[in-house]
Amino acid sequence: MMEPVGNTEAERSCTDLRSEAAFNLALLYRSHGNHAMAHHLMQQYLVI
Repeated sequence: MMEPVGNTEAERSCTDLRSEAAFNLALLYRSHGNHAMAHHLMQQYLVI
């Protein structure tokens, strides 16, 4: 029997779109002048 997709760490990292979503949302916030929220998103989700 096969395991469901997404059970391994590699599969989870491939399907995790949080960093991409945070980056795009930060761009939207920045383009509308909300630099504080853009900075907050980048600090929380994009820092290595």
